[in-house]
Amino acid sequence: MDNIFVLYFAMVIYVLGLFNVRCDDSTTGCKTLVVDYNVLLQLTKLDEKISKMEAKISKQETITDKHGQEIRDNRDAFEKNNAHGSTYIRWGRTTCPSGSTEVYKGYTAGSFYEHSGAAARPLCLTTKPTWLYFTTKEEPVARIYGAEYQTQMYSKWSYLHNHDVPCVVCRVPHNDVLMVPGTSICPNSYSLQYNGYLMAGKFSHPAATDYICVDGRPETIDRSYENSNGFLLYFVQARCGSLSCGPYVHNREVTCSVCTFS
Repeated sequence: MDNIFVLYFAMVIYVLGLFNVRCDDSTTGCKTLVVDYNVLLQLTKLDEKISKMEAKISKQETITDKHGQEIRDNRDAFEKNNAHGSTYIRWGRTTCPSGSTEVYKGYTAGSFYEHSGAAARPLCLTTKPTWLYFTTKEEPVARIYGAEYQTQMYSKWSYLHNHDVPCVVCRVPHNDVLMVPGTSICPNSYSLQYNGYLMAGKFSHPAATDYICVDGRPETIDRSYENSNGFLLYFVQARCGSLSCGPYVHNREVTCSVCTFS
């Protein structure tokens, strides 16, 4: 449609131009014709400018739309990335490593070390419990106790002995979280969240336990010291025989690492 108008104006100008060439400038009609010709000429130039501006605006809108789509794509990717992810427990600490988000702080807890019918796996109990239905008398039930470090045999960690063990649940924007026992470093393409030592219950105690990776810079729960036993955590030592030595070393404390795939 714009091209039709431009063609129309051009034809009008051409015709007026013919008259203008033959016009006597002393007559009123000629003067009017000249004015009309100049006006149409200016309108034609204005229309050309408008067409160029519209083309420029259209191009700019295309660029803006492209950038806007890139922003939307980046936002969608970010939201998708954050919609997925995994959680892990950082045993022995109260804060999450850099790059991860705290879900909740907790107390390491599990079964009493002498109970043969105990649950084996420790839990990270939240520090902010809520209650539904409950009783006020002791029942024949399962039980859960707080965890204590058992480190009196180690001068480096003797200050931890009988202190309660904190924990924190951390979230990372990765779908793959792996605890690697036996090493303080991560496999290829995996990123380290934290490292430390394997700990579990004592081999001679009746209650079964699970191996957990306790941070190599352990903390304690900030409250008064009390030897109440409960779920007890000991370092894990390698025993040669069915376990290959090397690479493992007899009676050496086994390390561990918690890794994520980046």
